[in-house]
Amino acid sequence: WLCNATVIDKTNFTATGQNSTTIQAYYALNVSSLIDFGDMAVGDTKTNISANITNFGNRDINISVNGYGAVSGDGLAMKCAIRNITLPNLKYSINESDGSNWGSMPSLTNNPINITGLTVPKRITDVVWNQTYWHLYINPAENPFGVCNGTVVFTAWSSV
Repeated sequence: WLCNATVIDKTNFTATGQNSTTIQAYYALNVSSLIDFGDMAVGDTKTNISANITNFGNRDINISVNGYGAVSGDGLAMKCAIRNITLPNLKYSINESDGSNWGSMPSLTNNPINITGLTVPKRITDVVWNQTYWHLYINPAENPFGVCNGTVVFTAWSSV
């Protein structure tokens, strides 16, 4: 950035100055408030619950995701009142049309995984956002019951 400034006071004294600086990379994102699957029964699959990602930084960003039920690294997608939902039962995609393609979608994991093909451009004038689509299966083998909650961690990063 290059800044030129001219100041004139009440007595018409004038001073000018010039300076240049580099603005460091700033990575910042906002994600829609909740990924809410609503009420589901054992054996149900719910698809295409969207989460919007907005880039508030000054560089294009890539996104990685990971998750947990109660504490980081617990192997759970959701901690429930009775039993739990494991990570392989929560999947994501960047294509809404993947909703019927359960087997080919990546599952959430304990460790951050880059969402292939998802880049959110830096904001120039308008708000720029991109969507992810989330899919949850209530596995009868796990037989969870009651209110279930989990955490999905979205991380902004850049390869440049």
